[in-house]
Amino acid sequence: MKTQEGLLVITELLNKGSISNEYVVSYIFDDRGYADEETLFSSYKEVTSLEPALISEGRIGPFSSMELVQKFAFRVCQELDSPCVQILNSEDVNKALDKSFSTTDFINGLWESGNRMDNPDAQNSKGLLGKFFKN
Repeated sequence: MKTQEGLLVITELLNKGSISNEYVVSYIFDDRGYADEETLFSSYKEVTSLEPALISEGRIGPFSSMELVQKFAFRVCQELDSPCVQILNSEDVNKALDKSFSTTDFINGLWESGNRMDNPDAQNSKGLLGKFFKN
């Protein structure tokens, strides 16, 4: 089975059980590795109008809502011209890991979990026209 191409975003809930939830993106990467810090910084600032309190090797935050995480993830997806973004939480990752017998199983399990958003503007997107006109 061919693995998916796109951006994987793994989120973490901070202050669990507290009155105010805060989220952090623990990992954001694709088949080339972590998303670059410049893209993360500019996308975070654009979405939240703030500078991130935390930024290092694919980790950035905080976010005051999951909606902001989704907007941020999609913005990074657009900036990197990725065909899609898959947003997962730690529970999704653990479920994929439990069902996996190999690295390929684990990666495919991540693509079957969470929330996927397609980027119709991506150059390598396989939309309706992409199926007829191959690059």
